[in-house]
Amino acid sequence: MERNKLGQKAGLVGIVLNIFLFLVKFFAGIITNALSISADAFNNLSDAASSVVTLIGFKLAEKPADTEHPYGHGRIEYIAGTSISVMIIIVGAELFRKSFVKILHPTDVKLSGLAIAILILSIMIKAFMAAYNYHINKTVNSETLSAVVKDSQSDCIATSFVLTSVLVEHFTGLHIDGIGGVVVAVFIIYTGLSAMKETLYPLLGRPADDEYTSDIMGLVLKDQRILGIHDLIVHDYGPGRIYVYLHAELPSSYTMIEAHKIIDAAERRVEESMGCKVSIHVDPVIIDDSETDKAKTIVKGIVKNISKDLSIHDFQLEKTDVEKRMMFDLLVPFKFYMGDEDLKSKIMDDLTRRYPDVRINIEIDHGTGHESVSK
Repeated sequence: MERNKLGQKAGLVGIVLNIFLFLVKFFAGIITNALSISADAFNNLSDAASSVVTLIGFKLAEKPADTEHPYGHGRIEYIAGTSISVMIIIVGAELFRKSFVKILHPTDVKLSGLAIAILILSIMIKAFMAAYNYHINKTVNSETLSAVVKDSQSDCIATSFVLTSVLVEHFTGLHIDGIGGVVVAVFIIYTGLSAMKETLYPLLGRPADDEYTSDIMGLVLKDQRILGIHDLIVHDYGPGRIYVYLHAELPSSYTMIEAHKIIDAAERRVEESMGCKVSIHVDPVIIDDSETDKAKTIVKGIVKNISKDLSIHDFQLEKTDVEKRMMFDLLVPFKFYMGDEDLKSKIMDDLTRRYPDVRINIEIDHGTGHESVSK
């Protein structure tokens, strides 16, 4: 797979360049007695380890699905990205500790032209690595490479701080090598935490972005016979392994064969356009029934009077020889100002007064509101 080959290539380039930077900067740190340079060298050594993780991550991610991993191994990339972030944070914390000690117990820095040249070369190489991985990531769209890009950018800034601090200390005699190291350490830790956030969220199950869900809804609702969508769920099992599940409302008058043809066409439409796997559940909806339409309008009004952020779907008004039953699902945003039971009780009280002889059942769903659309 071309995507994985590009990711592995990026990992190999990272290993070679970061090991080279570690060796030359470690040498520069020895000849200058600058802790900030030596710490920056070990930062590059951790970057080399991160590149090994990147290489392994892309190699494992290309493994096909099997009985133990029916959705493939794509999430290994997210785990690899998280591992890189942890390494960045650890290096930053150790650099902070050593730099703080040097603030308390400063030593002189012995600057040389060779050390300056090494630091400038390091900045140029890291800038190249950031641009190189960014260019590849536009094709592969990897959270792991995104973390590598952020790390390379932070290294450019970190090494620039190191260069500035040793120059200032050399020409002024002020012992700021330790202070420069602390500033660099804080920046590295912040970069690691930001990168970790980006790689952990897919593993924890973050919602799809609004544009992605809107595109899916638009493709499904392209068929005018589909009346609405709700319970849209997007599962991310790694780049190129997206699974989408949703409910589509169709008129109850359609036969099972007619409904199947409509839904089958909608699934193909989304899969071909979005490159994901789609499974659509059919919810039959009674239309052109005046009593049902009136009751649904009343329920919508009650719900909207409570909050415009609330909505309903799967509305049914069933009539049997024994009783009438009203059933619907209520979509409630996360962290809504009312608790589920209080909200349900408020709506039930109002509906019971209007429909004393109807048995009412309300099911509460939680979501952002973007996963439900009705025509």
